Amino acid sequence: MAFSASMANALARLLAKARTDAGLTLQQAADKLRVTNQAINQWERGRTIPSPTRKRQICELYGISEDDYRRAVEEVLAHEQPDASAPPAPATIAAAPPNARIAGPDPVDLASRVALLPLDVPVMGVTVGGEDADFEFNGATVDHVRRPPGLANARRAYAAYVVGQSMYPAHREGSVLYVNPDRPASIGDDVVIELYSDSESDDLQHKSGKGYIKRLVRRTPTKIVVEQFNPPAEIEFERERVKSLHRVVPWDELLSI
Repeated sequence: MAFSASMANALARLLAKARTDAGLTLQQAADKLRVTNQAINQWERGRTIPSPTRKRQICELYGISEDDYRRAVEEVLAHEQPDASAPPAPATIAAAPPNARIAGPDPVDLASRVALLPLDVPVMGVTVGGEDADFEFNGATVDHVRRPPGLANARRAYAAYVVGQSMYPAHREGSVLYVNPDRPASIGDDVVIELYSDSESDDLQHKSGKGYIKRLVRRTPTKIVVEQFNPPAEIEFERERVKSLHRVVPWDELLSI
């Protein structure tokens, strides 16, 4: 679940202090919880909160009581609720078209709505891919995240944490990307590209290789051309080396806006 980037919440403070008190580095905590260190960093910065299935693991590893953890989560959720008593902003009403639909007075329980979304989209584990690659899939499912409305029928959808800064500012390191393998990528889409392994093994077609998050620029009969933002560059991949090219789903589509 994602929250305001500027929000320093009670749970973030609790998790950061408990980890350091337990003598664990980000990577050590990530290894024991089977998530990426970017995920730990996101929790401790108040950008996201751990999935409910992680609560017991975190409490046991960090030595936190489940009651303290629950109270911290409740405080986060309470701060995310709209203030039902606050009147609509005059400027917003004045700027609305004459026939615009104005929301009713009932408050929206955001936390309850999010909790109704299935927690069934697998987060694919990745490792750093070295200087010439963003990542490598490690073959493990390290977590599950909520299924947004835009992926309701995409049964093969998966998520991954961004590794590296090559697509900054479009995608920050540690943020979550949702990927839909069943919808073909178009020029201009962000994509996750996985290459076949460089190994000379006869089982080459079944081995995972280097992975990249880039923006699709063009296709030719022999090449796939993409771009990255940081540093700006255009990169070519031989088609025969590409194991998969999957479309990253933009947030407006995920939310069915």
